[in-house]
Amino acid sequence: LVILGQSFNKSHILKLKKNFKHSEFVYYARDSSRNFKNISEIFPLFDRSYTFDEIDSKNNNNFKFLPLFYSYNNGSEFSDKKKRALLFMTIKKGKMEYINKISKCINDIIPLDKTLFLQSRLVFLYYKLTDSSFRNCKMKDFVYKRTSYKNALKTINEYKFIIDIPMKNQTGLTIRTFEALALNCKIITSNQYIKFYDFYNQDNI
Repeated sequence: LVILGQSFNKSHILKLKKNFKHSEFVYYARDSSRNFKNISEIFPLFDRSYTFDEIDSKNNNNFKFLPLFYSYNNGSEFSDKKKRALLFMTIKKGKMEYINKISKCINDIIPLDKTLFLQSRLVFLYYKLTDSSFRNCKMKDFVYKRTSYKNALKTINEYKFIIDIPMKNQTGLTIRTFEALALNCKIITSNQYIKFYDFYNQDNI
């Protein structure tokens, strides 16, 4: 089973298939092929291939559509949560532009808390020099130590409103979307494709 496999290329998969001749090879893309070009190169080599991105599945019949999912449901009651919004995410290229815009819009409506993760302070300096959306950012605005998934869910569960900003060109729903569903939170997202899912309710999304 290979999930995304952004570090794999065609030769890696062929070598694995040569050494594990009797194994079934299953591929799952949790990112869009528009953002990871090697996906299109490697997924035809698998016996079964799935994608969380419905557009990718429509563009290629070898991909079966399988949205992300969760296997827990222990959210606290909505009425017991903080009446605040939470931005809890890893910062990737292009995201700060949206974060800056949504921060300006939402602060007059509801208090906003941010936990923004960067891999290192060197990464911050790189973005500061190369990305204009970081112009007003300070090093202290980010955290540089990754939290455990258990603690991340615990933090998300404390808030009534969770903000979701997927990568540019991504149409599949992020895991943050499903965490919000499982934990009884309302979600604010920039992904308009959420309107086409059977659980969509504009009172909650």
